[in-house]
Amino acid sequence: MTNDVSVLAELALHIARLPPEQPLPLRLCSAGATLLGAEGGAVTLTATPGAPYVLATTDTVAERIESLQEVLGLGPRHEAHQTRRPASLDVGVAPDAPSSLAQEVREAVGEVRVHSYPMVVSGSVLGVFSVHLAAGVTLSRDDDEAMVVAAIIGGALLRDVDEESSSMLSGWPARAKIHQATGMVIAQLKVSPDDALILIRAHAYAQGTTVAAVASALVERQLVFSLDDTSTGDDAR
Repeated sequence: MTNDVSVLAELALHIARLPPEQPLPLRLCSAGATLLGAEGGAVTLTATPGAPYVLATTDTVAERIESLQEVLGLGPRHEAHQTRRPASLDVGVAPDAPSSLAQEVREAVGEVRVHSYPMVVSGSVLGVFSVHLAAGVTLSRDDDEAMVVAAIIGGALLRDVDEESSSMLSGWPARAKIHQATGMVIAQLKVSPDDALILIRAHAYAQGTTVAAVASALVERQLVFSLDDTSTGDDAR
């Protein structure tokens, strides 16, 4: 069974190694790709009105793959969004599927494998997190862990959590607890204050709960953001 808190802690370590001046979506995308053992990745919002919006790409390969999927209207990104499940495309010398996308991708970036994961947040698909690596190479994490990473990225991208937590933030007691919880995450994961709050928010969204509930669980030590923690975060629900 995947330990969501452990995955969050590992992702935080990769985020902390990236330049803080980089945009948040790019840092999340880069950290997620590194955690999964990929060469690069992309984050695309699909819950917005109109066409999907590519929020971040780590390199030109990811950018080109996303562009081709958008033009052709097919690919693992579209499949992941529609099915709410992981999807992939392996483009080798002989593509696994004789599709126009596989041919275009091979001509544009060579032999590559693409994996896409829906960013399911509070029961809705916010977008898709995609990664790429050399054809025939496998990711270092399984689909269950990759889905957790995608959910955490989606949650972190949502700055305003919900009406309940937003209203709670206006009260001094609640704000004090959130500040205390943020300090605890800083100590546990050695991240910046901004990143600590982002991770608290991401965990709240990924678990379908509120920032206030996660903060309380952290302060009461029912939840610990660390690599060796065995908690599932259920007490923060």
